[in-house]
Amino acid sequence: MHSAVPYNNLNRSFVMSNLFLVACRDQVLIYLEPNNDDRVQTVVDTIAQLVKENPDNVAICYKGARLEGKKTLKACDISLEGELPVEPIKVHYVLKIRDTEDEWEEPFVAEMSKPEPLPDPLQQPAATPVENTPAPAAAST
Repeated sequence: MHSAVPYNNLNRSFVMSNLFLVACRDQVLIYLEPNNDDRVQTVVDTIAQLVKENPDNVAICYKGARLEGKKTLKACDISLEGELPVEPIKVHYVLKIRDTEDEWEEPFVAEMSKPEPLPDPLQQPAATPVENTPAPAAAST
């Protein structure tokens, strides 16, 4: 896995050889930039370190299937196929159910709340309509 590289130092070959993944569980999102040829276990080890879990108790799921640690990401059909990423490729990470041999939790991502849109600071506030008031009557002489 590569460390973060400033945007202005990215070159096309770097971008093309790296993936942009988001590993999701409950309300936790972990953004990663592994290589196409990294093994699934490399990603699992990184996630395990971040969430302070034993790597044997962490797995990656993609398209509903738990991925084998020995395979590369590309072998699991997680690759760029020569296009620049626009959205991260979504994978789920799951934890082994405690005190079991090989039972894993189901992938779950909690719905996040969506805040109200921010007001546009350049937009003029709506004008308040002026009420039609009758003109004062002219004084008679």
